[in-house]
Amino acid sequence: MNKYFKLLAIVSVLLAMVILNGCDSGSLEDVSKEGGAAVLKDDTVNAEDASLETEVSDVNENVVAEPTEPGKVEDSANSAKDSGEVDKAQPTPDKPVAMVITEGFLGSKDAPITLVEYSDYECPYCGKFATETLPLIKKNYVNTGKVKYVFKDLPLPFHKHAALAAEAARCAGKQGKFYEMHDEVFASVAKWAKADEPNDEFVELALKLSLNGDDFGKCLDDHETKAIVDASAREAQELGINGTPSFVVNGYFVSGALPYETWQQIFDKLIEESK
Repeated sequence: MNKYFKLLAIVSVLLAMVILNGCDSGSLEDVSKEGGAAVLKDDTVNAEDASLETEVSDVNENVVAEPTEPGKVEDSANSAKDSGEVDKAQPTPDKPVAMVITEGFLGSKDAPITLVEYSDYECPYCGKFATETLPLIKKNYVNTGKVKYVFKDLPLPFHKHAALAAEAARCAGKQGKFYEMHDEVFASVAKWAKADEPNDEFVELALKLSLNGDDFGKCLDDHETKAIVDASAREAQELGINGTPSFVVNGYFVSGALPYETWQQIFDKLIEESK
């Protein structure tokens, strides 16, 4: 059996054991059950503000909803179902979609696993992953050279300040602290999400990280990083992804806020297969 199909079977079995939680284009409380597959080709990647070039496949149209017009996500209420069953599509490398990402990454560029996340700062399931699961992944897999983690933006339209929050994190990235701001934005969502205009809250977070407040404020007010956020969202839609959090791990699409124990099994199996 082809090595990739073996990995696909492993991931499918593991994911079938859990309930996948996520935000989708229908409702904040919906549980996303989109599935699909993508093939990553990792080229040269540098540190902060580097470029990650990957090659991903179209997702199976029977599993993932058709992508909408770039830059827009349709609001189709009650389209997702609360289920532990996960459908997996096979990779289709004959239909690649090129992606160029201008963010940096966490971990070693030579890590055997590349974990790419599409996320929304106001999605509670994304927040759960960011504050509970990701720290453990960083400690045990990213910091040990086993996993390279890349964050991409997919702000959903029913989250009022998600796009601006994404821009704020990218503005911090211009000063070399994207992932630090990422953590602060997720940790303080209860405060800035309730504000009418959260710019001041984001500036406070920037100052907390010892960033230049004037430069950060100008970047945010002028929407200097909006193009980066919009490009990331378009990439997600080209893949048929319209729910968060969504992941592409070594070419395989995974949806929902999986518990750390499940990620641990997935990573360990992929590492073993890569030897």
